[in-house]
Amino acid sequence: MPPSSSSVYYKTFSELCQRVEGLKSLSEWSYKIFPERLVIRKQDEHFQLPEVEIIIDDSLGFTVKAFGSFLVKVHELNLKYKRSMRNTTVSMLVNELKSYTLCGGVNPTEITGKLFHHVVPLNQDLTGDEDSEQFPHNGYWMVNECALLMCEQYPVCGACSKYMSSSRHSSEARERRLLKPTHAKAPISKTNPERIKLTLQGQGLRCAELERQLNEMRAELAKRNIEVDHELSTDFCKIINSADDSEITTFHEAVLGAAEKGIF
Repeated sequence: MPPSSSSVYYKTFSELCQRVEGLKSLSEWSYKIFPERLVIRKQDEHFQLPEVEIIIDDSLGFTVKAFGSFLVKVHELNLKYKRSMRNTTVSMLVNELKSYTLCGGVNPTEITGKLFHHVVPLNQDLTGDEDSEQFPHNGYWMVNECALLMCEQYPVCGACSKYMSSSRHSSEARERRLLKPTHAKAPISKTNPERIKLTLQGQGLRCAELERQLNEMRAELAKRNIEVDHELSTDFCKIINSADDSEITTFHEAVLGAAEKGIF
């Protein structure tokens, strides 16, 4: 926990630099003191960038980087210590960072402005493959609000997890839309081909059903020895082609009723 306002861990930058020397907690870290800042790094020989880097300026403010990228301002570590070494010690900060791991990122279905590609260059001398790519690296797609470093028990940070959930729902919604036929007058250039195919199939089935009903009507009229001239037959076809299924049924019943009453 941060100290009270009357008690701080370091009062000056020079005091911090003096106390850093000889810290056992930095046995796996390297550090370099500059006139206006202190840089503490943890380097993995397989990567060209420091795995974790702490930069402390002469005002005792600190920033943390993971493989070259800064932690977001709302990262729990920044909020906890208010990005000031007055509220923590180097040992405490280093030990806490040991419990964090790099976020696994997301598997995007499409690349948008909400994502960035976090590239970590590999040490080519240690890849052991002469036929490897010219600039070997590991790449991670992450959301812009990605925490980068997070507790080990979670595979991805909250921001990346939220993005993947939203992306999954959007993908499922798109798939559901693809299962629905489009409007008959929808522009072809802007409509998914699968939806156009479904619409054509539906229109074909409807036409087949209308043709079947028309044939039934003709057979019924022929059975009753009712003659229908060519002009009236043409009118029937026009009405049938412009009517929906419920109207066809009503029309069918009306025609047969009229025939029985001797109207034709």
